[in-house]
Amino acid sequence: MPAAKRSRLTTILAKIETTYGTDSLPTGANAIRVYNGSVVPLEGDEVQTQYLQPYFGASESTQVTQYMTVSFNVPFSGVAVVGDEPGVATLLRMCSVSVTEDTGVKHVMAPVTNDPESGTIYINVDGILHKSVGVRGNASVDVQAKAAPGWKFDFTGAFVPLVDAPAPTGLVYTSFLKALPVNKTHTTLTLDGVSLAAYGFSFNVGNTVSKEDLINVDSVDVSDRVSTGSVTFRTNSIATKNWVEKARTRDKVALLLKHGQGLVNTVTISAARAEIGKPTYGDSNGFHTTTLPLRFIPSDAGNDEWSIEI
Repeated sequence: MPAAKRSRLTTILAKIETTYGTDSLPTGANAIRVYNGSVVPLEGDEVQTQYLQPYFGASESTQVTQYMTVSFNVPFSGVAVVGDEPGVATLLRMCSVSVTEDTGVKHVMAPVTNDPESGTIYINVDGILHKSVGVRGNASVDVQAKAAPGWKFDFTGAFVPLVDAPAPTGLVYTSFLKALPVNKTHTTLTLDGVSLAAYGFSFNVGNTVSKEDLINVDSVDVSDRVSTGSVTFRTNSIATKNWVEKARTRDKVALLLKHGQGLVNTVTISAARAEIGKPTYGDSNGFHTTTLPLRFIPSDAGNDEWSIEI
C-alpha cells in the first residue's frame, strides 16, 4: 500500500524571476513561513463537444487552459534588525508592488502599474513537488483586535507537471518574525486625524489577475488595480467626526495604521486619499459600532494611493 502523504509536511519557496516565466530556481534560502496554505494543482477552462449520437451519455472534454493557484497567509510583521529586507518583500513584488530600500532605515512598498515582476514558486507537499513559473497575484491583510494579524496572498502561475522530490533543505525563515498581537500596546490607527477605538482594519491591494491563453500568448497578467479597505470602530459623537457626512460628500482623508511601536518589528500602512464610503452600523458587547468602507485614490501622479513601510 502506498505511503500516505501528510498535509502538514509542506514547504513553500518563492524567488523573483529575472525573465518572465523562466524558473528562478528557489532554494531553502527562499523559504516562506506560511500558514493556512491551499494549493489547486490544476485549474483552467475545459470544453465539451456534445456529439449527436443514438444513445445517451457524456462526451469527451478537453482541457484548453491550464494553470496552478496557491493561497496562503504569512505573519504581518516587521524585521529583527533595522534596514533588513522583510521576508514578505518577495511576495509583494509578485503582486505588482515595488520595494525600495531606504538604506539602513526601512523598506518602502508602493503600487506598480507597468512591467510588474513575476516569480517562481515551489511547493513540496510531503515529497510531491508542485512548481509554477510566471507567478503573479494579489495581497491583502486583516488586522483584527485580539488576534495575530497576517498577510493573505493569492497567486496564479503556469502549470508544471508534478514530480516526486525530497523536501528542500537549508530552510531559512529568519526574515519572518512572529506577528505581534493587535491591541493598545502594539497597534495604533488614525483616520482623518481621529484615533479610533477600532475593532479591525482590512486592506486589499485589489489586483485583477488573470491567466491569458491566446494565440502566441501564455501568461499571467495584472490588468487593473482598485485598492480598498475597511475599518470598524466604536461609534463616536458627531462633534468628534461626522462620518456620515464624510461619506455623503465622499471625502478623501488621511489614514495611518502602525503595528509595532518599537524600532524593529513594525509595519505601517498609510494613505493620503482614503475615500470614505457609506457606513454601516453594528453592535459588539453592547457597544454601537460603525464600519466604513474605504477606497484608496491615487493622485494625478499615480501609483501613490497607499504606502507600506517595514
